[in-house]
Amino acid sequence: MFIDTSAIVAILADEPEAAAFLTCIEAARHRQTGAHVRLEATITLARLLGLPVSVAQDLYDAFLATAGITVISISDAIARRAVQAFEIYGKDGGGYRRGKRTRLRG
Repeated sequence: MFIDTSAIVAILADEPEAAAFLTCIEAARHRQTGAHVRLEATITLARLLGLPVSVAQDLYDAFLATAGITVISISDAIARRAVQAFEIYGKDGGGYRRGKRTRLRG
């Protein structure tokens, strides 16, 4: 399962969906996130929780370690395919439409 920024932020900021996301993550055999998620999640957590960026990053790191989430590299080719998938599925199936963030992709 790939865990994206929005899911991590929801969990660490204790948003209403946090418990459901944790259940999905716990059930996943493989738990991965991208290196690019660190920046967006850390900045968002610092803003939402009123934390210094370094503290938000420590919170992020602790969560990854506790949840057993591996950080993977995302190549440009994979990123391009992700953009194509968003173009096809993001309009009606989630994504950043109307301010909503995609949460988990399993």
